[in-house]
Amino acid sequence: MVNFLLTFVITMTEDMRIRASTVRIWKMVYRAQDVMTEHPISLRPEMTCDEAVALFRDNRLTGAPVVDSRGVLVGVLSLPDLLGARAEIDYTETDSDELTQRIGEPGFHLEPLEGLVSDYMTRAVQTAFPDTPVEILAQTMLDYRIHRIIILRQNEQIPVGIVSSFDLLKILARDIPSASREAKAAAV
Repeated sequence: MVNFLLTFVITMTEDMRIRASTVRIWKMVYRAQDVMTEHPISLRPEMTCDEAVALFRDNRLTGAPVVDSRGVLVGVLSLPDLLGARAEIDYTETDSDELTQRIGEPGFHLEPLEGLVSDYMTRAVQTAFPDTPVEILAQTMLDYRIHRIIILRQNEQIPVGIVSSFDLLKILARDIPSASREAKAAAV
């Protein structure tokens, strides 16, 4: 989404008069709804960890919301949650990029893990609404060292989308070349 900001520029003239002018500055303003994956694949708390791993593998996912029978968000489960449980280490403190890249590769295998999704899911989930600016999503991901935020229907606990760190990188990569061209054109 493109919005513009109407900015007043105050300058001092040579004869010490103050002059105000209006400048229209175009700025890309993205919101969660612009970048989210709609209708995310969800897990159920009573699913086995093996079922969750198969779902992750088959859909090339590294995490998914966990919802109850009414579709209400009750948690989130990520591949690092399962790997951390398997290795008895905290994967939030390590770089799991290599592992998340390998999940969809042929031959990737995670040994069966006993238990249910509810045993390993994170219950304190970071959420946002569709109109949340992506800058806030990115800062939340940095602050909490997470890779996904569940997007909820306004005033409800029903997931309508998910924004991953990869989604944010895609818009950054898409907008950097155009921002560079605009900066060069403005300098001429």
